[in-house]
Amino acid sequence: GTKWTFAFAGPGFFDAVGMRAVQGRPLSNVGHAGEVAINESLARALFGNADPIGRQLGMNPKEPMLTIVGVMKDARQISARDRGIGVAYLPIRRYGRVTLAVRLASPSLAQTASVRQQAQTILGDVQAGPATTIAQELERSIARERLTSGIALFLALLVVAIGCVGIYALMTY
Repeated sequence: GTKWTFAFAGPGFFDAVGMRAVQGRPLSNVGHAGEVAINESLARALFGNADPIGRQLGMNPKEPMLTIVGVMKDARQISARDRGIGVAYLPIRRYGRVTLAVRLASPSLAQTASVRQQAQTILGDVQAGPATTIAQELERSIARERLTSGIALFLALLVVAIGCVGIYALMTY
């Protein structure tokens, strides 16, 4: 089994994050409910070398099948370390809770009313949550790894200290 996830994309999402279509096209700006774009890893896992454009993909047995309109270049999705994870990109307007990525000239602009107003225009009736920067999201995604490495460093220092005490005790004996 291939590891895969899904993400939501709205108008200009792929341009904002610097992803390009390898085959086909990104999702349309109106976000037709029956469209889906997938990344190269998911296309390779599901279809091998066959052309995935126009084929059907089922995300949920209770929902209608989605038509693949594009294959996007692979990009990291879950953490800074992930590689080869399949991703299905769904239209943002279909779902109630999503993450909206916006490229700004300055990180301090993320909190301004004009940016939130523009985001609300894109999201329509979807409720907007707190605004964060990509740097903050990246920091949050590696917090667990930092904690693990901090604990490992503490244990290593403890082992070295116990070893030094042992050597000192052996030498004084």
